Amino acid sequence: MNASNEPYFQAAVNAAKTRTYRAAVSAGLRHADRDDLYQEIILDLLQRAPQFDPAKGSEGTFTGMVSQNRTADFL
Repeated sequence: MNASNEPYFQAAVNAAKTRTYRAAVSAGLRHADRDDLYQEIILDLLQRAPQFDPAKGSEGTFTGMVSQNRTADFL
């Protein structure tokens, strides 16, 4: 991992944890479903990492929107 990518990857992990927790609470997800959702969010964020442009916004905003959309699709 490149040191310049560290903020993005930390934001990705934070977004995945937050969205998974919120979905688990609001939708009553089982443990296996929480794990699946977390993995889907992380995978989506890693695949989209090249699309992130720090000139257009923050890591947190980008990862938050992607994780929100992935969660909506999952649910």
